[in-house]
Amino acid sequence: MRFASCALILASAFGVQTCLAADTYKCKENGTTTFQDHPCKEAGGEIVEIKGAPAYKASTQGDPVERLVKVKFKLVEMDAEIRELQRGQAVEFEQFAQRQFGRDAPRQGSESSRKLDAEYQAANKKWGVRIDAAKKRRVDLVQEEAALRAELANERRNAQTAPRS
Repeated sequence: MRFASCALILASAFGVQTCLAADTYKCKENGTTTFQDHPCKEAGGEIVEIKGAPAYKASTQGDPVERLVKVKFKLVEMDAEIRELQRGQAVEFEQFAQRQFGRDAPRQGSESSRKLDAEYQAANKKWGVRIDAAKKRRVDLVQEEAALRAELANERRNAQTAPRS
């Protein structure tokens, strides 16, 4: 918690933009095609690339220390987003478990049991897509952090070996 508070203060001092570039999902709901920044409610949506939209790229401009602080802040945000997604998944799966194994559970092999299984599979896919996308964005940030740390180490090494006048 202490790190998150410090990161927030440092990031706000550097004017960090708090939103990450997200995937765009093309969904069909009730016969209507929509585009949104989160996975579709129904299974079967697809991630699309919007031409002309800037993709998230590692910034190569500015002070490496400032860029590292921004990446660390984004990592804190990404970890919170992943935890929130995992909590949402756990809540939904707990509700499925109560419906499937509770007192009023459908008989195995019945039509309502098959519907419940299909709903569970769709929810499992929905949450898997969301969590996997968030984890992929996190991996990209970790790689950017490592590159920035290497850049800073090279700068320090070059500063130490540079001839002094």
